[in-house]
Amino acid sequence: EITSGLVSAFSEIPRHIPKKPPRFTYGNIASFYIIGDHHLGAFCDKGIGRDDWTIDIARESLIDSVKDLSEMSPLSNTAYLINMGDFLHANDSKNKTPQSGNGLDVDRHFFYAAETSGILLKESILLLLKKHAKVKVINVRGNHDPDSSMWLNLVVKAYFEKEKRVEVLDNKHKFIKINFGKNLIVCHHGDRMKWPDMHRYVVSRYSEDWGNSKFRFGWTGHLHHSASEEIGGMKFERFGVLGPGDAWHDGEGYHSNRSMCLKVLDSENGERHSILSCL
Repeated sequence: EITSGLVSAFSEIPRHIPKKPPRFTYGNIASFYIIGDHHLGAFCDKGIGRDDWTIDIARESLIDSVKDLSEMSPLSNTAYLINMGDFLHANDSKNKTPQSGNGLDVDRHFFYAAETSGILLKESILLLLKKHAKVKVINVRGNHDPDSSMWLNLVVKAYFEKEKRVEVLDNKHKFIKINFGKNLIVCHHGDRMKWPDMHRYVVSRYSEDWGNSKFRFGWTGHLHHSASEEIGGMKFERFGVLGPGDAWHDGEGYHSNRSMCLKVLDSENGERHSILSCL
């Protein structure tokens, strides 16, 4: 009964109507639009924390940043839209963190965050399709949304089912690997995973990809502020976020600049550009 209900629900999702690709793009470069922990559905009050953050503000902030970065991006053949995890603040309507059960400050019922998450990714992908011939979508599973990120992935995949220019990578595993020319990129949310441990895992798990690559990158989120370090032939980078700290983070003294990042990689020569869209 549950299965038939899901099949019926998915069959009624309006599908995307394929559009013609841009007339000219460069195949030797790729643009990586990287969304740090977005915490869609979180509620932050400027009177208590650092700034206001609601579902509507989160939606507007992300769309503005994707527009901003797409205008600054070169005409890459392929764009990667990478959600680094914790795209949704809550995993379900219990409004608690899945692992520890801590209560979360949320903006309205979980339904509105869930609904907006699909719409927001759809709008972002449609924007990138105007600039790039192909868009590949990656939804990394975070510690706030380990389960909801999986159904979000399925919804996006269902919507763009007939669009050959869009590919949604599976996120059954918490590690997601990207090969682009001589570049190896491995994404992980960063929870319970220190960079040296991630380095050891990548070398062991993706040994063939490691040997065939010249430039290796480990991309994470989780801690809400940017940082980078090179470890044993691999450049690790943690990406900032667009949202402000909530009351707990502000009370603990945590603060970081608010931004979204665009990376441009060359298939033969590694990283070319790193561009920020800041709030």
